[in-house]
Amino acid sequence: MKIKDITEWSAHWSTPLGTMDANAPVADGVLVDLSLWGTSIIGLAVQCPGGKYFASIQSNVYDRVLEFLKRNHGRKLREVLDAEIDISDVIANLKAQRSIVTRSYRRTTFSKKERANAFLLVD
Repeated sequence: MKIKDITEWSAHWSTPLGTMDANAPVADGVLVDLSLWGTSIIGLAVQCPGGKYFASIQSNVYDRVLEFLKRNHGRKLREVLDAEIDISDVIANLKAQRSIVTRSYRRTTFSKKERANAFLLVD
C-alpha cells in the first residue's frame, strides 16, 4: 500500500511567499522537516528550488505514517509518495476486532455491557 492511499492531504501548500497554492511544484522537492500537530496530523516541510513549502497530512494510522516519513527524510517527495508502506498487521487487527463484533451480533440476546463494548469496537 502506498502512503498516498492511507493519508488525507491538505488541499493547498503554503508557499515560500506565504500564499496558498493548490498546484505547488513540490513533487521533486526534498522532505526536510516534520512537525507533530496533536495525535493525528503531521506537518511536512518540503525544500524546493524556490524555497520551502509546507502542508499537513492526516491518517488513522498516524504512528506508522510518522515512522515511515522519518525513515524517508531527505528523499524526494515523489519517491516518498510512491514508496510502499506495510500496515498489514494494522489491517489484520481491525479485521479481528470486526470479527469479534460480528460473532457477538449473531447471538439473540445481549447484556447492556456487551452492547456497549460492541459499539466501542466498531468505532
